[in-house]
Amino acid sequence: MATSPIIILGMHRSDTSVLTRLLENFGVFVGAETSVDWESPFFNRLNEWIFRCGNATWDNPRNLTFMDEMFVQHTAPVLRRHLKGPGRRAYLGLRRYFSYPDIAELDFPWGWKDPRNTFTVGIWRRIFPECRMIHIYRNPVDVAESLRVAREYHMKRERSRFRDRVNEALLRRVSYQISLRIRNIEEGLMLWREYVDTALALAKLYPGKTIDVRYETLLESPRTVLTDLAAFLGLDLDEKRIEQAASKLDAARAFAFLKNQELVDLYSKIKDSELMQRLAYSGIGV
Repeated sequence: MATSPIIILGMHRSDTSVLTRLLENFGVFVGAETSVDWESPFFNRLNEWIFRCGNATWDNPRNLTFMDEMFVQHTAPVLRRHLKGPGRRAYLGLRRYFSYPDIAELDFPWGWKDPRNTFTVGIWRRIFPECRMIHIYRNPVDVAESLRVAREYHMKRERSRFRDRVNEALLRRVSYQISLRIRNIEEGLMLWREYVDTALALAKLYPGKTIDVRYETLLESPRTVLTDLAAFLGLDLDEKRIEQAASKLDAARAFAFLKNQELVDLYSKIKDSELMQRLAYSGIGV
C-alpha cells in the first residue's frame, strides 16, 4: 500500500538538516542521493522549476504567494510525470528504481527536505493530498546572520577568476549568483518573516496535517519534541531510540546571537513584535 510523503519545510539556516537527519535515523527515507544539507537533488530541481515558472527565487519568493488554480493545473502534471520518469533514480537509487516505477507508489516512510517546499507545498498536495508537513523554525537573528555568513562564504568559494572572465566576455551565464538581499541582515529578517508567515498559515489550511517544531525547543527538550513528532508521523519508536537521538542534540547551540552584542542590539529592536511574541522569542536573554 502506497504511503504519503513527509514534506519538510522551513526557512533556510533553520537547521532543517538536523531534523532531516533525525528522521532518517528513525527510518524515514529521504533520498538515495542527498546533498551536504540532506536535500534531495531530484526534488530540489522540481522545486526550482516551479519557482522559475512563477518568476520567483528562494530569496524573493513573494510571487508564489499569488499561486492560483491555473498555475497549479499547469505545474502539477509535470511533477507527476517526473515522479514516474527515469530521473527518479536520483532519488530512489538503483535498487529501488527497478522496484518502484513511480515514486508515488512507495510503501514505506519517505519524504524530502527543501526550504522551498514552504511555497510549493500547495502544488505537492495536489499530488499527495494526505502528505504530512513538518515546519521547523528558528529565531530570526540567528537565521539571518547564519544565512548572511554562509552565502558570503559560498560566493567566495565558488568564484573562479578565469571562468568568470570567460563568461563575462561572452555574456554567458554567470558562474555564481549573489543574493544581494540577504547580505543586508535586516532584509534577512524580512525574508525570515515571509517564510515563517507562509509556513504557519499551513496549519489553518490543512488542519491535522502540519506540525510546527521550534528549533530551540527541540534542542532544550528533545525527548518531548521527538516523541510528539513520532506520534504525528505514525512512527513506532521505542524510548531507547528516542533517547539515543536526543543525546546527540546540543542545547548550547540555541540562541547563538547572544554572544554578539551587535546582534543582541538588533534583536532588541524586533523582540516585541507580534510574531516574536507568538513564537516565544520576545524574552530571550532577559
